[in-house]
Amino acid sequence: MSIYKTVENSINKWGSTIKISNNGEIYTCKGFIQPLRYKNNMYLGGKRLDAGYFDGGHYLFIAGAGTNLSCHGDAIIENGGKKYAVKRAESFVYGDRELYLWAILKPYVPPRKEDFVYERN
Repeated sequence: MSIYKTVENSINKWGSTIKISNNGEIYTCKGFIQPLRYKNNMYLGGKRLDAGYFDGGHYLFIAGAGTNLSCHGDAIIENGGKKYAVKRAESFVYGDRELYLWAILKPYVPPRKEDFVYERN
């Protein structure tokens, strides 16, 4: 079995059903969401933390090849009653084909009306 089929089968078998709202389009896929543990200052401006400790602020999302997050700035990902905003998304390419998609998520906070009020003095 090829590595492409092995990864696809693993995600489909053990992944959760994920709902993605992206640029007005809503669809589901299989994938994994887990807390992102920082080891150093490499990721997203994180601070150095003890091994095994995480701040709970960012998550890693893995989905199968073909998952569309091309306009990821507008994408909202839902799983288990929780919503996440996509900070960054890229496909992992092995050889000449996409193997899987990975993304960095943070908890989604809907915009508040107060965020858009402009007051003149």
